[in-house]
Order: sequence, then C-alpha cells, then structure tokens
Amino acid sequence: MQFVEEQSVFKAARITGPKHNYLGLAFHPDDKDIGFLVESLKDEQGERALSEEEVCQYVVAGVSAANKKLGTRHRVRLIQYIRSDSPPECVYEEMARSIVIRMSTQDNFDS
Repeated sequence: MQFVEEQSVFKAARITGPKHNYLGLAFHPDDKDIGFLVESLKDEQGERALSEEEVCQYVVAGVSAANKKLGTRHRVRLIQYIRSDSPPECVYEEMARSIVIRMSTQDNFDS
C-alpha cells in the first residue's frame, strides 16, 4: 500500500494486479464521536459501484480494531473512496486499520 497525507487527510492506495482501491480518512481533532461525512469520488472509467454503506461499515470496523490494538481513540470525520474501485468492500477494513496504525506509530506518509 502507498500512504500519503494531504491537508490532514490520510490516504491509502492499494493496487494488486487489476484491482485497485483508494481510501482517504480525516479524523476529529478530539476523541468525540460526532459522526462523519462521506465523499464518494467519481471515476469516469467505471460503471460499477461499491456499496457506500458497506465501505463505511468496514472503515469504522478497521479504525475500531486499530484503536483497540493501540489503545487510541481516533474518530473518523471524513471518508473518501472511489465508487468504481474494485470489490470487495471488506478491503477497506484493512486499509483503514493500516492508516491508523501508521499514524500512531509515526511512520511516514508521503506528502
């Protein structure tokens, strides 16, 4: 996976052969959970659409799993994904978990 931070949005790109996924996450500045926004980015190349509900469920599960492992309380403020990316939606759980772990361990994000 490739990781980038841009204007407080932590982004991950996953490319495995013909499959590709993008996830951008921004977090609340404190640990209060007051909900999140979703930006479903359009990709002019694709017709298929991932389930936004499932993407969000998997992202929240991935952030929760990372928080539990690390003892942190990151709360999602924004989810960005490309609706025509490759299924299955469950890959977003691992991507979200990886973003939080990378943030918490001070690993570098490209800018």
